[in-house]
Amino acid sequence: MADKQLNISLVNKKGGVGKTMLADEVAFALERRGRSVSFVSIDPQAGARHLSGSSLGSDFVIIDTRGSLDDDMRTAISLSDVCIVPFLPSEVNIPSTLETLEFIRDVNPDAIVLVVMNRYSRTKTRTSGAFMEAVRKGGLLAGEAVFHVLDRAAFQNAEALGCSAAELDWKSCLPIEDIASALELVAAGRPMRDVLLQAAASSWCVLAGER
Repeated sequence: MADKQLNISLVNKKGGVGKTMLADEVAFALERRGRSVSFVSIDPQAGARHLSGSSLGSDFVIIDTRGSLDDDMRTAISLSDVCIVPFLPSEVNIPSTLETLEFIRDVNPDAIVLVVMNRYSRTKTRTSGAFMEAVRKGGLLAGEAVFHVLDRAAFQNAEALGCSAAELDWKSCLPIEDIASALELVAAGRPMRDVLLQAAASSWCVLAGER
C-alpha cells in the first residue's frame, strides 16, 4: 500500500504520441507490483486497455487525457501529483511538448514532471538531441527527468491483443518499470532528491535534474 494516493496524468497537447499506450503500460507495471490502480480516461477515442472508472482508496490513479490544452486537461493537471509527458522524437513534436510543459507549470507548479521520448531509436538521436537542447535552454525541466521508451512492435501488438507489452516482450517494458519505481518513491513520500537519484540510475533515463 502506498503512503498516499498518487494521481498521475498522461498529457501532451499533440495527439498520437502514445499517451494512452503509456497510461496503460504504467498501470500494468504498478499492478504487477501488487499496487491497486484506478484508471480514468478523458480521451474520447477510448482506446485504453483498462476500463475507465475511479475507486476510493486506490494506491494510484492514472488519468489518460486527449491531445488538447483545454479545461478538462487543466482539471486533470491541477489534481495530479505527477504529469507524464510523452512525445515522439521528431521536430514537429518539440513545440507542442514545450507548450505542454509550460501549461503544466502554469496550472500546477508543484507537479513532478516526467518526460518520455516514446518510440525512440538510435537513428533519431539527432532530433532527440535537438529537443534536449531546447529543454536545457528553456529550463523547463529543472528538477525533473526524461526517459526514453524504445520503438518496439510489442507495444502495438499488445494494444491489439488487449494485454501488457510485458507479456509479449518483457525487455521492451524495462523503461516503464523504472518509471514505476520512481512513482512508488513519490507515493512513499520520499524526497525529490531520492526520486531523481532513482531515475538517474536507470539505463533509460537521459536527463535527471536537481530540485
